[in-house]
Amino acid sequence: MWLALGLLVILQLAFSYLPLMHTLFGTAAIGADDRARILVFGLALFLVVECEKMVCAGGFFVRGAPGGLLEATSMAYRLERREEIGQGLQRLVRKRLDAAGVALGEVTASELAGIHSARKRFKEIRAALRLCSSVLGSRQLKAENRLYRDLARRLSRNRDAQALVEVWDDCFDDLEPAVQSKPLVGELAAKLCRRRDAIAAGDAGAVAGAAAVLNQLQDAYARVDEWPRPAGGFILIEPGLRNTYGQGRAGMRTASRIDTDAAIHEWRKRVKDLWYQSQLLEQIWPPEMRMRARALKTLSDLLGTDHDLAVLRETLVAEPDLLPDPEARAALSQALGSRQALIRRRAYTPGALLYAEKPKAYSGRIRQYWSVWGGPS
Repeated sequence: MWLALGLLVILQLAFSYLPLMHTLFGTAAIGADDRARILVFGLALFLVVECEKMVCAGGFFVRGAPGGLLEATSMAYRLERREEIGQGLQRLVRKRLDAAGVALGEVTASELAGIHSARKRFKEIRAALRLCSSVLGSRQLKAENRLYRDLARRLSRNRDAQALVEVWDDCFDDLEPAVQSKPLVGELAAKLCRRRDAIAAGDAGAVAGAAAVLNQLQDAYARVDEWPRPAGGFILIEPGLRNTYGQGRAGMRTASRIDTDAAIHEWRKRVKDLWYQSQLLEQIWPPEMRMRARALKTLSDLLGTDHDLAVLRETLVAEPDLLPDPEARAALSQALGSRQALIRRRAYTPGALLYAEKPKAYSGRIRQYWSVWGGPS
């Protein structure tokens, strides 16, 4: 390679400066002004490329933007092979905070996508914390988990209001004609939209909630710098991985036994944790872990729809003005419950397959993948 590079430089210099080359090709030597322009342009291009590499290598906050934050990060959500676990956890959390800050800065009373995006970033952080629980220790883990749980909760009312609009749109066409034709049922979509807009525009609405959470992100970011960074690899994540899997497996069994909205929702939260953690571990065996992550995502979405339907039923009871006719309300609640039952039947089979192993066997298998991959031990 170096020989070829040297020959290329020699030939380029000969082409530019030898009189024979000028005669043959009608060229001229590069003047001082041209050399200066080339140097300035080359330096500028070099700086642009280096800045791009720095941005892609890790996230950071940039002051002076709206809300004080700009996203300057690639969004890869995975552990890297040559990275200690404590270092990787800090990198991942910083990137999620960067992205949450950008999303919240874009929230308006009529544009709520940033609410959903920020909540997702906080869930990714909590899943990473659970995976790396041995890095922080029990007390600090609880404190950090509580912080991100509370940040997400401050945004939940707006997100839930939007979710009701979406789940009603998805399920209306599948309802029996007898239910669709009930008095005022056809008006429910418009009422849910007005309810969402009223919540978003209120004094404690979307913009105020996003601003309040945004103001707390700088402190959350500073706390990350204080986290311990113990040496070690899989030994630091195996307990968290086993606990997440075990809680999901137990949650599935409880949900299938008692079949309540609360039990299904608890199972769904652990499924989502395992989905995020499978993404974090994708590099150890990409085809296997991507397939598992996709299956967990599908299961999580099913259980998420069940939860949204449960919240819709509860909302119709708590806010009867949405559907004033008692008979129509009862018929719709029964139809939504039937839809939930169908979703749950569809969820239990893939759930049983995803949680077929015992927790120790599952974490042991992932440990073997990690060892073959060559991650830090």
